[in-house]
Amino acid sequence: MPVRQVNCGGVATPAIALSAICIENHKNFRGVTDDEVFVNVVSRRVGMKVLHIVCLLVALLGSTAWAVEPPTREAIEQRLEELRPADGKEPDAAAQEKIDTLQAALEDLAAKEAAKARLEDLESRVEKAPAELRELQQALSENQDDTPAASLEALESLDLETLEIRLKEASAALRRDQDRLSQIETRLLGTQTLPERAQQGISDATQAVEESRRTLEDLAARDVDESDPRHMRARTQRALAEQRLALYQRELATNSRLRELAQQRRDLLERRVTTQEAKVLTLQRLVDQRRRERSEQAIAEAVQDEPDDVASHPLVNEAQKANREMSLELLRVTSRANELVRQGLEVRRQLDQVRQLQRGMDEHVEAIRGSTLLSRILRELRQALPKVEVRGGLKDEIADWRLRQFELDRQRETLKDAEALARKRMESAAGEEVSSALVDPLAQLFRARRDLLDQLEPTYGEMLSTAIELQLHQQQLLTTSRSLRDTIDKQLFWVANARPLDLAWLLKLPDHLRTEWREGEWRHALPNHWTMPDSGALLGVPLLLAAAGLLLLRRTLERRLLKLHDEIGHLRRDSQAHTPKAILFNALLAMPMPLILAGIGLALLFGGQGVARDIGWSLAQIALAWAVVAWARRLLTADGVAVRQFYWPPAYVAVLKRWLFWLLASMIPVLLVAPRRVMPASTSIIGLWP
Repeated sequence: MPVRQVNCGGVATPAIALSAICIENHKNFRGVTDDEVFVNVVSRRVGMKVLHIVCLLVALLGSTAWAVEPPTREAIEQRLEELRPADGKEPDAAAQEKIDTLQAALEDLAAKEAAKARLEDLESRVEKAPAELRELQQALSENQDDTPAASLEALESLDLETLEIRLKEASAALRRDQDRLSQIETRLLGTQTLPERAQQGISDATQAVEESRRTLEDLAARDVDESDPRHMRARTQRALAEQRLALYQRELATNSRLRELAQQRRDLLERRVTTQEAKVLTLQRLVDQRRRERSEQAIAEAVQDEPDDVASHPLVNEAQKANREMSLELLRVTSRANELVRQGLEVRRQLDQVRQLQRGMDEHVEAIRGSTLLSRILRELRQALPKVEVRGGLKDEIADWRLRQFELDRQRETLKDAEALARKRMESAAGEEVSSALVDPLAQLFRARRDLLDQLEPTYGEMLSTAIELQLHQQQLLTTSRSLRDTIDKQLFWVANARPLDLAWLLKLPDHLRTEWREGEWRHALPNHWTMPDSGALLGVPLLLAAAGLLLLRRTLERRLLKLHDEIGHLRRDSQAHTPKAILFNALLAMPMPLILAGIGLALLFGGQGVARDIGWSLAQIALAWAVVAWARRLLTADGVAVRQFYWPPAYVAVLKRWLFWLLASMIPVLLVAPRRVMPASTSIIGLWP
């Protein structure tokens, strides 16, 4: 059997090889790692669907219209010039329709060229992939020491200014690596959803090829000339569809290799980010050490050569104390600035992660909308969301630091002339005479303080800048995370979590139920899987004791309540306090069972493990609902507050009481199940049985 060649936008491919591409791609997807098992599942399904589509396409190749070449851009532009009227004239409706058709044909040619460029870029990446993969694997296999001794010794020999420059360079390099890592992770997410997008693209391209083929056959049957705009547009549409078809097929066939390459790049960048973070921390530690040494040296050198009577002078001691306090402040501010830098890097990493998850969710929803697999993917995305911890007090700290900057500016102006300030201090001291022996060391101490100010002011500025940036990133992270979580919850609400309840599902229901009975997740909630509660269970004891006390006082409370009801309407015994007292007594009578449930719930929540904590949280929710409904039902008894004190009709009160009972009965199952973690749809035995 001869193999017929097919022209797909300039790419000659045997017709039989088209099916082989999809079959080989289907085989390649079987090698997906366990952490991307959902991609493997989708790929196997997509492989078979694409194979069917391509088989349909091969059947269409018998038409002679397939080999029709598209018109060139020059031919279309020449035809447009012929149709355009002279200057100052408007084309009629028929001419305008032809002009619009030719302009659409030009747009199709531009789209075809863009698809061809994408295909060429893809082929170039695939060609370079083996060499890049070997380089990445070699780089990953190398045993790299993040902080070698030689490098650490070289850093320790540098001065403060050089270390600060190195720190800025390392921080900038860390940000660049984090940005590249975010881009690689986004590309990796794109490879995970590419099978579905390629399937849809192949389906649309196949349909476009068939429509353009029919259009060309219809035009040929009516003997329409090839220079006709309709004929040109049909050929450009055919060429565009063929080019896109070739692109989608090639993307599908090379997706596994490119995904592996992206994974290797991600692993290497993660290692680089870790190494760069360690380098930044090392440089920050060395910068702190250098600043501390410089401050201590400046304080010590100020009076080291002075006589003892000068060094022990009160003014000198006061100046030394102020310098030492400012030195300690510099160390504290530097440490706080470094802490803010680390927090900023962490928040920025979390923000990039949330944005990446948001992009991934959009791609997954667009690619596999309506699929049961989408439910599992969305749940995995929700579990991958970072826990956002809002660091309070940062706004107040920023305000305090800004005020401190104004105070430092004032001190700088005061210390502008150190010698004059020293003489002024000597003159203002009671009973002191101006002595050059004291002026010089005081002036030297003031100059040392000015040097500390020169270091402290830019440190405050950097800390303020970092804190403001951290605050903005925290707000963005909180807003984006909440929005993404809400979107995922909405998608999970609407997504199909189970197969349709058709006849086939009903026929398999008995087998599903038997399997659910033997292997269902509900068995993990049985008491035989529980462990003995720890000391945290003692938190439920006070509630249980309170319930026991209310049960012992129940008859006394009922007698007091009945006495209050009997006194209603009597002139001398009735008062405004009777109704609040009656409501309070009803609340106490309704509390024993909710307190028992709440006590057991707290014991399981704080003393249990695993599923026991989920049950404890559910019991706490039920206890709260039970307390409200039981209190309301106590008020609605036949001889209760509603009838005896508010004079409600007994029949109406009985109906309300009955409705409240059914309300509680319907709420208990919901509150028992809803707070627990929802089982993923992919593990639902009844809903997703193959």
